[in-house]
Amino acid sequence: MEGVEGMMKKLQLSSEERRSIKIRKQLGSQVNSWPSQAVAKLFSDRNIRFDVIEKVVGWISCPAKGIACKDLGDNVFLISFNQETGLRRALDDGPWMVSKELLVVVEFDESKALEEFDFSSIPIWMRVKRLPFGLMNRVVAETIGDDVGAFMEVDADGGESAVGRVLRIKIRLDIRKPLHRGIMVDIGDGKGER
Repeated sequence: MEGVEGMMKKLQLSSEERRSIKIRKQLGSQVNSWPSQAVAKLFSDRNIRFDVIEKVVGWISCPAKGIACKDLGDNVFLISFNQETGLRRALDDGPWMVSKELLVVVEFDESKALEEFDFSSIPIWMRVKRLPFGLMNRVVAETIGDDVGAFMEVDADGGESAVGRVLRIKIRLDIRKPLHRGIMVDIGDGKGER
C-alpha cells in the first residue's frame, strides 16, 4: 500500500492552481519600515522559551535598550534590536551560547521564507601558531582564513601587521563540517611546512 509521501509526490497542480498571483510592493510606504532584525536558531533538543533568548541576547548585544524576541517555533526566533549596534554585534561577534547550546544568528531578509534562512555558519576567532613574524599580516590572514572558512577580519595593530605570539583571524565557519585540529602552512623558500 502506498504511503502518504508517495501520493504527495504524484500530486499535480491543475492549470488553474498553477497560475500565479502578482504582488507588488507598495513603493515608499514601507521604506526602512523594518527595524534592525535578525533570525536566530538554537541548536538544542529542548524547546527554549523566547524570554530566555530575549534575556541572554539582549543582555549581550543591547544592554542599554534591550531587544524584543518572537518565537517562530522549532527553536527559531525573530529578534528585533532597539539599536543598530546590537544587530551588528549579534551577527558579527560570537559564537553565542544559550543554556550551553549553540545559537546561530543570521540577518533578517524580508524576501525569504523561514525555511530559506541559512543557519550553517558562525563567526569565530581562530589562532595560527608558530608563524614567522614576516607572515603575520592581513594578506596571509585572508589566505588562511579563506582556506578554513570565510575570512572576516584579523586582529592587527591598526595597520596591516599583526605581530605577536599568534595570528588571530576571525572567520565565518561552516558548522556542518568537522573542525580542523590543525592545518599546515607551506612558507616556501625551502623552509617546509609549519
